Amino acid sequence: MSIKEETISKMSMEEYLGDTLVMPDGSKHKTAIVLNNCDIVALYFSASWCGPCQSFTPQLVDFYKNAAKNKSVQIIFISSDRDQASFMEYFKKMPWFAMPFDASQIKNKLSQTFQIRGIPSLIVLDGKSGNFITSDGRNDVIGVRGDEAKGKELVQIWKSKEAVPLHEANLSGDQGPWYMVWLKSVLGNPIYLIGIYYMIKSALAKLNEMGKVDSGENQDL
Repeated sequence: MSIKEETISKMSMEEYLGDTLVMPDGSKHKTAIVLNNCDIVALYFSASWCGPCQSFTPQLVDFYKNAAKNKSVQIIFISSDRDQASFMEYFKKMPWFAMPFDASQIKNKLSQTFQIRGIPSLIVLDGKSGNFITSDGRNDVIGVRGDEAKGKELVQIWKSKEAVPLHEANLSGDQGPWYMVWLKSVLGNPIYLIGIYYMIKSALAKLNEMGKVDSGENQDL
């Protein structure tokens, strides 16, 4: 193992996130204290301007409140919002901590470190070592579908997985092709499914109406 790899593998949460985290009320907290005794730390890359993020955040909130909050799991919001006001308005919907909005240098480094290519993204880490568990946390949570028992089971699955040093991690390989990520997102979101249902229903109604018109014209002939 090279010196660089050894340094990465032993990175603490403070080295990842900086020494201060914030809450929606504006209060500041020491990272080391917030994450003390956490078994799982999930980094939530998201932004208010992102439609899929707005759809996923309520699912993540339900998962956190029902299954994760009292299970030594902490979620940290890492914002890609364009201004402080947008960040705060969006952050108020979340019951967990965030990196300060002005910590742009650390946030950019995190995005590069974890190869974030799109949002929302949920990176799951071992809370004790900082080692990598999965980059597919978003789809894992979507698969819970609001079921409290499944949510608690997911937490146990994360805890049971072998956490690996970052330089050994497969940061993108477990998410699958982009169309599978999209499909999982759609199937896991009832709002999308309802929208698709009404789109199909409306299209069929229009086709049926066109058929009636054509039939009437043919009869006139």
